[in-house]
Amino acid sequence: MTRFTWTGTSLLVASIFVFGLGVAGARAEEAVTWLDDYHVAKAAAIEAGKKLLVVLEDPSQASHTVQQVSDSSGAVEAELLKPFVLCRVDVTSEKGKSLAEAFGATEYPFTAVIDRRGRFVDYKHSGEFSNTAWVAMLVEQGQEEQRVETASRSRGICFT
Repeated sequence: MTRFTWTGTSLLVASIFVFGLGVAGARAEEAVTWLDDYHVAKAAAIEAGKKLLVVLEDPSQASHTVQQVSDSSGAVEAELLKPFVLCRVDVTSEKGKSLAEAFGATEYPFTAVIDRRGRFVDYKHSGEFSNTAWVAMLVEQGQEEQRVETASRSRGICFT
């Protein structure tokens, strides 16, 4: 008989799943809306006091998209995405190419989280996410910001 050992990640995912069951039971599924204009999304995030979650992807290449991103996410993912204004950018467009260059993205999909004031890049990731890594990133980045509002080695200044 194989024995299962709970790790921090598996406990986190299980907690989110249980939490999600409560959310799903409490209300119907919510639609998740992704904007496609980075500058509009950034302005909306600043105005709303939310972080900006940006996904740069090439929709013509299945391996260059974030598989967890959809326009009709379930209630659990909708809850995890609430702290963010969401933006998906096609890197094959001219605007997408210049944005990818500004972020220094060379591998897709590329994901970034910009702070609530639109001044710092709090998080960057190149390449695909496992489901667990996607959920962990959303949980970690969605938590209230408790950092000093100055540039540090872990936070890059946002030049976009």
